[in-house]
Amino acid sequence: MLKKLLVRLLRRKSADVGICQRARSVLIRPAGSALGDAVVLTASLAQLKEVLPDVKIGILVNDRNREIFSFCPLVDALINDRFSEVWRQRNKWDVFIEYTPVFRSRWIWYCYLLHSHFSIAFAKKPKSNYTMDNVHVYDCYCPQAVDYHINQWLTLTPFGVDNTARYVLDKPKCTNPYPDDKKLHILLTPYGTSRKLDPHIFAQAIAANNSPSVSFYLLNQPQAVEYMHACKQYAPQADVRWGDSPTLQDFLAYVYYADAVVSIDSVAVHLCGAYERPLLALYANFMQNVRYIGPLAQPQTELLLSDKVATNNDDFSSFSADTIAAGIRRLIARVSVK
Repeated sequence: MLKKLLVRLLRRKSADVGICQRARSVLIRPAGSALGDAVVLTASLAQLKEVLPDVKIGILVNDRNREIFSFCPLVDALINDRFSEVWRQRNKWDVFIEYTPVFRSRWIWYCYLLHSHFSIAFAKKPKSNYTMDNVHVYDCYCPQAVDYHINQWLTLTPFGVDNTARYVLDKPKCTNPYPDDKKLHILLTPYGTSRKLDPHIFAQAIAANNSPSVSFYLLNQPQAVEYMHACKQYAPQADVRWGDSPTLQDFLAYVYYADAVVSIDSVAVHLCGAYERPLLALYANFMQNVRYIGPLAQPQTELLLSDKVATNNDDFSSFSADTIAAGIRRLIARVSVK
């Protein structure tokens, strides 16, 4: 009942779409709170700055993604995504853009409370009480094509941006964490928040690339323990070391200074895009996700899909040791040994 009342009451008056061409301030809610979502969103911020060089950009953040956005020099304001903070922003923004692909009552309220001059949402999945036909708190919906990467969504809006995609993050303040031992330093991130490679399969792929000129690094995190154990069992001759990364800055430094990175679909993939590091990106063979948030297309990046078609983006079960090993071999060949 409350949701139906919300739909009836919260309606916008007609707005001037032309303000997108002259906006002085833009506030954005990211598609999600994951660190990778934040890195990918910096492409849209760069696109905005190209057409509106003096625009003030604000981001609605939470405890999870606040710090990563603080490393983007294009962001002018970080605003807690809470009712009290949103209320304080009322009438302060020319344009509000919501990247989230779902309807939430709280977010509908927040858009109404912000009372920006113009508000944009991208296509949202219908829910029992909310659809794009009955939720009119947004001034326009911009349905994205199924083959559009999220870093291209802004090209579908009235801002008139081009489709150039580049991720923008400051250089880490930490010093180079790798030793000056004349070896090739390859960072391994075979796991993410909700997905991971089989540790035994991955360790066998490392064993196949054992070389006295290569050191592999796993970040010293709880998720990595089983991979280190597997490497000791299946790749005892390989030089696999711990990398100490207690802070996000340390993690950024391990990516920034790596000679190459092997990573599954996780934030490390997108950090490589920002820092232009040689990358082997391992993704589930689920093309909807690859099209949506695959690695940034760069000459030093190889996208490697699992051996069989997957049913979702978390299904890494069909990756074989041979497939991963061959990918790592190609990566090493692309990178010059110091």
